[in-house]
Amino acid sequence: MNIENIINNIEQIPGEKGFFYKNLVTGEQIEYNADQSFSPASVIKLPILLAVFKLVNEGKTSMEDRVVVKESDKVPSCGALNSFTGEPSVDIRTLCNWMITISDN
Repeated sequence: MNIENIINNIEQIPGEKGFFYKNLVTGEQIEYNADQSFSPASVIKLPILLAVFKLVNEGKTSMEDRVVVKESDKVPSCGALNSFTGEPSVDIRTLCNWMITISDN
């Protein structure tokens, strides 16, 4: 598939969209509305989960380590975390599960 076909297919999708792709081996780049800002929404979850797994694999953290979720961390559409009062201490495994299964961003 060539770049023109990719861009044409993207233009057919309703809504606001954009992306930036760069092949780190060849340097080839493809972009569409790459200069615009977008909310990351759920697309950011997989790289976050992979980064957590990498830290666990390197021994820098554990899935059982706990994180205090501060009030300032809770933002609109934050899912289950918004229903907790105060600043709960939650293990990383639970945070990862919530992020993937019940859409806590």
